[in-house]
Amino acid sequence: MTEQKEKRIIAIHYSEIALKGANRKQYEAKLIRNAEKILEQNIKIKRRPGRLLIYLDDTDNNQTSNIINKLKKVLGIKWIGEGYSIPKDIDSLRKTAVKIAKQHIKPDETFRIKATRVDKSYSLTSLEIEREIGAEITKQVGAPVNLKNPEKTLYISILPSETIIIWNRHEGPGGLPIGTSGRVVSLFSGGIDSPVASWLMMKRGCHVDLLHFYALPSIEQVRMSKIMSLFEVLKNYSPDSRLFLASFIPFMKASMSADPRIELPLFRRFMLKVAERLAMNIDALGIVTGDSLGQVASQTLDNIYSASIGISLPIYRPLIGMDKEEITKLAKKIGTYSYSIMEYKDCCSILVRSSSTKTSPEEVMNEWNRLGLDTAVEETLAGIEELKL
Repeated sequence: MTEQKEKRIIAIHYSEIALKGANRKQYEAKLIRNAEKILEQNIKIKRRPGRLLIYLDDTDNNQTSNIINKLKKVLGIKWIGEGYSIPKDIDSLRKTAVKIAKQHIKPDETFRIKATRVDKSYSLTSLEIEREIGAEITKQVGAPVNLKNPEKTLYISILPSETIIIWNRHEGPGGLPIGTSGRVVSLFSGGIDSPVASWLMMKRGCHVDLLHFYALPSIEQVRMSKIMSLFEVLKNYSPDSRLFLASFIPFMKASMSADPRIELPLFRRFMLKVAERLAMNIDALGIVTGDSLGQVASQTLDNIYSASIGISLPIYRPLIGMDKEEITKLAKKIGTYSYSIMEYKDCCSILVRSSSTKTSPEEVMNEWNRLGLDTAVEETLAGIEELKL
């Protein structure tokens, strides 16, 4: 019988999926599909109890780093670990643990061992594993154990098929795998807020298609703008997301005589009506906006209510209770901020800035009907185009 040797691995852990009970396998399958699609290297991910494993063919650190950096974009992953798969005997564990410690723990660094047993029939308990391996590393490397605040931690898991030992963990985005919660359409302005709102809905397992209203003279100019850069960043998290472009011109022509006090709520309702119809056409289950309560004039409770009247689909507002600092922090984390702050002529910059902060649904609908904005919605829908990278 050929002796089993240690294999370099990348371990993928999730959190919320573990709570899904009978549906857990479906969520795992979706996570594997999404991860393999983002990796795009014909890399196969294997299921193991409570985690997923990638077995590496070699010890090329550049390959490992490339895989880990891509996995950091896969929603549903809690953390990613670098490590080894080894035979299920204490001698192999002791040998590999010391090897890792000599490479990654300095004599003056504190460390701890954190062991778990999926296979409860293993000869040693978790505590016994921690004590024995910790003592051996201290003996061989000289590093002291610190159970409360260690500088380094080695993670050992005893599985039915093998033992895995992890020496380095990288944080993932968490959440649910995309595709487990349905499809939505997100109003995508290109500012700081809407990309973050779109990402947060992706994190809750939604397929998010983006709808951008453009004021530039041509779609080709939109293609050359920051909108495409933001779209590319979000597609790193959600490769199947689509970008739809709708012209601002039909609204602008129809609203030339609009009451300046309610022009912004009118435009917000116009965008929502177009998004509603697009969502119905592509079987989406709701609309996403980047509204943050009280941030600007169009986002007061009164104006949000007035703009939303008569919309039949749910409107999701994941940023509604966040302030600008919180939203900006998230934008920097996901990689959209540097593009969001680039100069761009969006539709709202063309509208008047003296909008009332307190409008009523009645006055918005009266103005809507007077201007014939239902016709503008139809004209806009007829001209919507999907823009591909």
